[in-house]
Amino acid sequence: MKLFHSSTIVVKRPKLLEKQRLLDFGKGFYTTTNQSQAERWAEIKQNRIQNNATAIVTTYQIENNIFGDL
Repeated sequence: MKLFHSSTIVVKRPKLLEKQRLLDFGKGFYTTTNQSQAERWAEIKQNRIQNNATAIVTTYQIENNIFGDL
């Protein structure tokens, strides 16, 4: 499965941490399976930061069964 992450930096190895608060969509490392969506979000982030920021979409290839039987 391909996952895409939007940013203004390349994230080669995301640091996965245990959740610390009971919030949905709080701090976290977000990915999508939709490349077009990731590209749009990277551009939004680039425009927010400005200062010569570059929109970057990092692609991760993970095994389909990484989460087991959900």
